[in-house]
Amino acid sequence: VNLNNISLDESFFNCPNNQKESLSVLPTLVSRQRTNVSMSDLEKSDLCLLIGTNPRYEGSLYNIHLRKRFLKGGFKIASIGSPVDLTYPISHLGLGTQTLQSLAEGKHPFFDEMLAAKTPMILLGSGLLSKKDYSLIESLSLHLSSKTGVISKNSSEWSGFGVLQSKPNKLGEIALNFIDK
Repeated sequence: VNLNNISLDESFFNCPNNQKESLSVLPTLVSRQRTNVSMSDLEKSDLCLLIGTNPRYEGSLYNIHLRKRFLKGGFKIASIGSPVDLTYPISHLGLGTQTLQSLAEGKHPFFDEMLAAKTPMILLGSGLLSKKDYSLIESLSLHLSSKTGVISKNSSEWSGFGVLQSKPNKLGEIALNFIDK
């Protein structure tokens, strides 16, 4: 299942108490855990939002390409989560889900920058999967993605949403339901 084929209707985001059932039973879990953003897509992007990730460790090759894209110019990088040194400047927006919720609701100033971007990306850290509020983080991230053009409704257009995996076979572990708790 390709991430581009995920239906992003409003019912996906309307969950009682912002909770979804256990991630281990969601049928599209593996497809949503793929990075889905190729290096050539990264080169085309003009904005990247990092959520709960340190690409130096979770995706070192991505970090190199993020730096390369930054040095080329015309590329904004922001993060939500613990401040990290990525060897290039980023805008730190905040620490937690409140910042992400503000963005998803269109109330954060960075939301306008995401709307103005032609090819925005959102990369989540795989370490978020073990957080008890991961369902909320994922829902808010996907909602923000659909509102700002990170994920296009037309599957042949841009798709800039992905999860940076810290281990080479993490997707295999998820597919076999070996999820770290």
